[in-house]
Amino acid sequence: MKSIFVLEQEVRSIPEPDFTETWHPVSHAKVIDSLENAVGELNWTIDSREYVMTKEGKNIFGTWTVSRPYIGEDGQHQWIIGFRNSISKDFAIGVCAGLRVIVCSNMIFDGDFVEFRKHTSGVDDTELQRLANKAVLAVDLKINGLHAWIKELREYHMSESMIKTFVYDVIHSGIVPPSKFKAYLAALKEEDELVDFKTTLHTVHSAVTRMFRGKSFFYLAKKNEKLMDLVKIYIPKIGKTL
Repeated sequence: MKSIFVLEQEVRSIPEPDFTETWHPVSHAKVIDSLENAVGELNWTIDSREYVMTKEGKNIFGTWTVSRPYIGEDGQHQWIIGFRNSISKDFAIGVCAGLRVIVCSNMIFDGDFVEFRKHTSGVDDTELQRLANKAVLAVDLKINGLHAWIKELREYHMSESMIKTFVYDVIHSGIVPPSKFKAYLAALKEEDELVDFKTTLHTVHSAVTRMFRGKSFFYLAKKNEKLMDLVKIYIPKIGKTL
């Protein structure tokens, strides 16, 4: 799926198509407005906005870097909410949680979208706003959970054999293509150097997200979901270091 980075003005300019009795697409502009209102209700500040579009504007994915006044910054991450919308029946409106690692700009998404609902005739502006408020509250909890999970990965130290197995699995599962094998090893070495070669699940995870820099947000959300599933398999195998 080819995607391009665009300005918000271009996203808002995409017209809402005609709807039927059973399908009522919601324009990208309305989705953005409803999420802005929901974020404002929580007193969040939107620090930056980025968008990509596919299919001549029919599908969009947006990421907003936000500041949450009741959460202390840890100096390592920025909080992100990601959202998608389609006016071509490809998927429902959805919102997901994300983090950006400040020092290296790696982006991590939960991958599990909180879906508003399918585009039906019952979605008017009032209902859309209610659903947006509910979705952003759910994502607030997901951001907290994602942040805690990423930090916890540092407690799982990996042996040399386990590292080799993970490298094989991340290639075999298609998260990183075989053609990028050497590039992934180089990324892993760079991450290792940041922690004096004390490789943890956090290290191998970060090496993969380092490989995703510059990719579209559609790509990131899908790959991060598979990456998280793989890491979860390793957690019981390794166990925390006491």
